[in-house]
Amino acid sequence: MKTKTVSELTKIPISTLRFYERQQLIPKRYISRDNNNYRVYAEEVVPYLKRLSMLASTGFTISDLQNLTSDAQNLTKEERITFTEEKIQEITAMQNDLESAKELLSKMVAESKQNDCVL
Repeated sequence: MKTKTVSELTKIPISTLRFYERQQLIPKRYISRDNNNYRVYAEEVVPYLKRLSMLASTGFTISDLQNLTSDAQNLTKEERITFTEEKIQEITAMQNDLESAKELLSKMVAESKQNDCVL
């Protein structure tokens, strides 16, 4: 599959795909080169990249993503599991903070409607 096709299917810009490759976020088993030295992606890369993109959009750093890739050599399987569990706890804490902020804003709107005052 050509780079443009992967970009269209994953909604990841080509420049980002190349950046991910340079950062070794895309395992080598997903990328080969054709006779003209163009990148050829395996079909299995699409769900992988969608997952990677989703994690990146939720605030995972490049370092975080590198720690989670199956090709990561710097963490053992158990360390990756622990790392992931810690990230889940961080996300849960952020969700709780956002819910509290949402409740506060809802109260402020309700009070403003009753008292005719600015938020």
